[in-house]
Amino acid sequence: MHAVRSDPHWQRVYQSMLKRGKNEHVARVAVARKMLVNIWYILTESKADPFAEPGRVAASLHSLAYKVGVKNLPKDQSAAAYVRYHLDQMGIDQELTHIPWGSKKVKLPPSELEKIPPEKDVLENL
Repeated sequence: MHAVRSDPHWQRVYQSMLKRGKNEHVARVAVARKMLVNIWYILTESKADPFAEPGRVAASLHSLAYKVGVKNLPKDQSAAAYVRYHLDQMGIDQELTHIPWGSKKVKLPPSELEKIPPEKDVLENL
């Protein structure tokens, strides 16, 4: 299964099942079921994948912008603005400023979302 080989989170889940004595095939089916539950959560709650790596998501969005064609993006957006807009829509990593693109790094515009205060500050106000 590709996810078990390429995604660190699903790799850890799979390896922990094997360490607990699960058969390889049973572990794969269990990981597939957990992935389906995760996908259901993402679709029904309109939330970002809680296990997604922001840099990889941003790089995928940037790649999509070029596959669609930068000229075809809405509101004459640049590819970087397209990426930032969608990251903000998903609530992913407001702090992300650059994404890897081949041998270069693409600078993203700043997030338009309000900064979320650290948990420490929230707990002090209680």
